[in-house]
Amino acid sequence: MAPPLQAATPLRIVVVDDFSALRDELITCLARPGRQLAGASCGQQLDALLRQQQFDVALLDVNLPGENGHAIAARLRARYPGMRLLMLTANSPNPAPNPAPHPGLHTPVPRPPVCDAWLHKPVDLAALDRLLDNACTAADRRATAPP
Repeated sequence: MAPPLQAATPLRIVVVDDFSALRDELITCLARPGRQLAGASCGQQLDALLRQQQFDVALLDVNLPGENGHAIAARLRARYPGMRLLMLTANSPNPAPNPAPHPGLHTPVPRPPVCDAWLHKPVDLAALDRLLDNACTAADRRATAPP
């Protein structure tokens, strides 16, 4: 299989994880020609980065201090509809149902539809690389600019 064509502009990726060792390792492992990577430890740091530059892909940890990854993803989806949102979680891929008010009944825990993919820790770097290689077309990148 032929490698993906290099885009005229680099794929701009931000990794948001409060665990600095994992964030730094992901940035190092994902570095390739044609990619620009940045990191943030929380939603506030991400907001500061977004005031300086645009991103095509956000790799978001679910369990962040303060504003969690779900809330950040919803906010990013509303403001940057073309941005690809990849969620990282150490939780089970099939969460337990919410406790029901009546025995024998349960309500499944919904996953927010705002994300494009779920990745479970420890991250399969080859799978993540494939997602990033196919993350954005030129048209998608133009759509990441805020309205």
